[in-house]
Amino acid sequence: MAKAAAAAAPMATPLKQRLVAGRVVREHFGDYVGAVAEALLAHGRHTLAELQRGISPERGAGAPDMAPAAVRDALLVLLHHGLAHAREPPARGGCVGTLYAADAGAMLRRLRFPRFAAHVGRELGPEAEECVVQLLLHGRLPAADAVRRAAEALSEDEAPKAAATKAMKAALSKLQAAGYITLVPTSEVGAAAAAGSAAGSAAAGSAGAGAAAAVPGRKRTYSASSAGGTPKAGKKQKRGSAAASASAGDSDELWHVNTVQITEELKRDMCVELIEARLGSTQAQLVKGMFDIAMQAAVGYDANMFARPIAPVELHRTLPSTLGLSAADIKTACDEMCDDNLHVLEYDSGSPTRPWGYRLQVARLCAALKQHCTESVVEERVGPIARRIFRMLMLHKHLEQKQIAELAMVPQKEARKTTYVLYTNKFIGLQEVPRTPDHAPSRTFFLWTVNLKLVLEEITESAFDTMLALRLQLAALNSSSMAAGPQAGSAAPAAAADGGASSGNEDNFDHALRTGSAKDDTTLPLEPAALRRKQRENLDSAIVRLDQTLMVLEA
Repeated sequence: MAKAAAAAAPMATPLKQRLVAGRVVREHFGDYVGAVAEALLAHGRHTLAELQRGISPERGAGAPDMAPAAVRDALLVLLHHGLAHAREPPARGGCVGTLYAADAGAMLRRLRFPRFAAHVGRELGPEAEECVVQLLLHGRLPAADAVRRAAEALSEDEAPKAAATKAMKAALSKLQAAGYITLVPTSEVGAAAAAGSAAGSAAAGSAGAGAAAAVPGRKRTYSASSAGGTPKAGKKQKRGSAAASASAGDSDELWHVNTVQITEELKRDMCVELIEARLGSTQAQLVKGMFDIAMQAAVGYDANMFARPIAPVELHRTLPSTLGLSAADIKTACDEMCDDNLHVLEYDSGSPTRPWGYRLQVARLCAALKQHCTESVVEERVGPIARRIFRMLMLHKHLEQKQIAELAMVPQKEARKTTYVLYTNKFIGLQEVPRTPDHAPSRTFFLWTVNLKLVLEEITESAFDTMLALRLQLAALNSSSMAAGPQAGSAAPAAAADGGASSGNEDNFDHALRTGSAKDDTTLPLEPAALRRKQRENLDSAIVRLDQTLMVLEA
């Protein structure tokens, strides 16, 4: 009962993360959808009726009143793009309706869509990249619809379009086999139908789940049936299996991009880059090969996939022959990684039922990546000497001021000054160890220490704060370049199965997804075009670097 009550309690998202996630939704879908997303983020799980009653205080400044039908349509958009989830409430004396909760992580992962598409393109080719682009743009789609949209994006002529369609079908099968796209679970597929058939649909002048919500200025409509209200999601299949690959062609099933796995693979690439910088390219290739072996036999991306030890002979078969490494060379390099202070690998002598080999220590690798990121932030804010002092404290845990100066090989005066700057920025802490009960300063040890958990929380909060400021600045810059007229985000939400993005935002979001930067708009000569372009590039670059830092801190 206690667990059920805890599961039913609303869970609020941290303030800075909520503000950034809500801002991302407003930029991509407009004020209506953003208002519903921010309400769910701020107050946790709600029923549709509760949202329709309490959404008015969550509206953005200057946004018009939201009718119950508009709240329902905005919720359908969030459900269709996987930004909100539905679950049945626990039995507690009566039925209160389906509960809807926002997924702040999914909202923030929208910032990485260009990186997701580029990663898939590097792994599987341009056709697979285009399929992923269409699924990222339009949310959950049947396989046939995703293939058609991707083929149309690559070719406008009928003859090349037929060949492109065939290539897209093959690319979609590759995406499914690699785990980059997955079937939408049955519970989530029915959420749009449940929302569409709720009481709010009566206010829209139509009944049932098939009622369509038209969008002003657009011909596209949405209905629960067009969004896949009844398809059944298949069982979770092992990646690469024939049955799983064949299911990618079923037109009555909805597919979506597995952003969680792509995010984990991007983190894997960053770990490999760290190994290359610390130990060399050979060791980096070995770690990458061990990642690949673990993922080939996995059903989903989790920590247990790295529990099996990998023998040098198996690793030798996986690595490209161009490296010129024998099994003996691989064993020597693995032994070096076991002895290194990072302890990336762990030797397993095996047993009668398990062969010997080397086990990849992903937790230690992620911890090293976090520490490297933290040290980089310390160096950027305070300086290289501060990074050296921070590393000494991480290594020795507790040090006095004199010990810090000696170990870091820094003059006493400079070490004291840098230490207090680190303390002011909350990178290090001070612990008092009294020798007598009266806590007299002359009889007390003052030890400097690092609480890495608190430091990571401080960096994360600061990164979200900076991210919000940069996105507001970028939005102001884009709005100053737009032609006079109503804002794109003020239109009614398009709860459309093909995407649901507001009409004014769709073209710019499409361009940003494909290129990784905002589209340059020079319709109004408020500023020189080159200056505005440079400002956008600087803001985009800063946002990408911040998002990469946040992705490392999530590892």
